[in-house]
Amino acid sequence: NKALTWWNTQVQARGHEAAIGMSWADFKALLVEEFYPSNEMEKLESDF
Repeated sequence: NKALTWWNTQVQARGHEAAIGMSWADFKALLVEEFYPSNEMEKLESDF
């Protein structure tokens, strides 16, 4: 599963405590950057 692999990589790169201690906003930003296509984000932003 791509999401689990991505998360495990984040934990390994940041360290367990830092990864699980990250704020929701930081986690969400990483998730959007990785999995949400930039053209879709631009479309969403232009609609609002």
